[in-house]
Amino acid sequence: MGDATDLDGSTGLDAGLAALLRQSAREDRRWASHQILRLGRLTALERVGHLLLDLHERAGRGGLTAGATILLPLTQAMLSDVLGLSIPHTERVLQQLRRDGLIALRLGYVTLLDPERLAATSHFTSAHFTFAR
Repeated sequence: MGDATDLDGSTGLDAGLAALLRQSAREDRRWASHQILRLGRLTALERVGHLLLDLHERAGRGGLTAGATILLPLTQAMLSDVLGLSIPHTERVLQQLRRDGLIALRLGYVTLLDPERLAATSHFTSAHFTFAR
């Protein structure tokens, strides 16, 4: 079978499944584009903020947010690997975001305290990004 974006009725797949696979392929391309931006053009603070906003947006589309809070079952080592930062640098950035009143972290959850300011600080734009307090 070819690329999920090439799916049509000739594949024998249910139309709903084909649409779901196309959506998944679009999400994969979007994630890759954001990751390239994060790693190539953003500062450490911007990378962390951008990733947290991206994760919040994706979780929200899946109905996995509670307002500004999402489950973040990632260790600082995992975040560091994704963002191309050292663990101590990631910790310093998270502390800075907390001090600036942008996020709160506790027991595997992150709360975006000021998502609009975090988005501006992190150069995060998305047609899908909405936040309801």
